[in-house]
Amino acid sequence: MTELPLLATALAIGFGSNFDNLGVGVAYGTSGRVIPHWVNAVINGIGLVFVTAGAFAGEAIAHVLPARTASLLAGSLLIAIGLYYWYANYLHRHVGGRDLPLRAPGWHEAIVLGFALSATNLVNGIGATLITPALLWPTIVSVTVVGYAMIWIGNLLARHLLVRLLGRAAPFVAGLLLVAVGVAQLR
Repeated sequence: MTELPLLATALAIGFGSNFDNLGVGVAYGTSGRVIPHWVNAVINGIGLVFVTAGAFAGEAIAHVLPARTASLLAGSLLIAIGLYYWYANYLHRHVGGRDLPLRAPGWHEAIVLGFALSATNLVNGIGATLITPALLWPTIVSVTVVGYAMIWIGNLLARHLLVRLLGRAAPFVAGLLLVAVGVAQLR
């Protein structure tokens, strides 16, 4: 595989691995929450560890953690986060009578999101090195850099554009987006 197709393949894997990151950025942004750069770094640092482990493990990991299992785990966690968003923003207000404090993500959210978004990184790292071992480092760099960019861009666009367009429906759309990304992971 020559260098250009190799880099194009690594970028395609990077973007394909991180559309869920874009969804998370948009989900937080539509609720007016900023994802601090350090939280994004923690999330994608965990992603870096997973894609690196997957890339180095290759075929051996494929026998322990099939792609379907990784997708089910990632999808279930994202659906749970989306359902919590709906509960906190709609149902709890009607049932409990008080708002649940939703804040900008901190350490706990960064770690949970890091693991939820990284299951596919593991499997994509495996898949990349099964295509060709030359994809190891380009894939690791691509998945990590694109993952960070997708959360940052999604959060930025949502806070400055989508929240104005959606108004009070923004938390509903945020939850819907996370549930949709989770359901897509389950397929």
